[in-house]
Amino acid sequence: MSLARVADEEAIEALIRILDEAEKALKQNPKDAGAREVKGAASEMLWRLLGMPIEEIDSKKSAAENFRAYWEKVRKKIDLRESVYVLKVLTY
Repeated sequence: MSLARVADEEAIEALIRILDEAEKALKQNPKDAGAREVKGAASEMLWRLLGMPIEEIDSKKSAAENFRAYWEKVRKKIDLRESVYVLKVLTY
């Protein structure tokens, strides 16, 4: 996912929106393989970029809502350049 390789807050926002749309599509059609694939890819990239601890997950919220809440909490503290660098190293 190319967005995950951009050290920019807008990339995180875009990934969260993509995840949210995929989750909405799966609610309408749980058998939507494309939406399931997009949801998995967006979730994986957000996990790798943000490193959200498991204790931050609220089981009553969607994945997109959890990532959005965590992002708002850490956006001023996280170094996206470092996260993107690590992601690039791990995926080559």
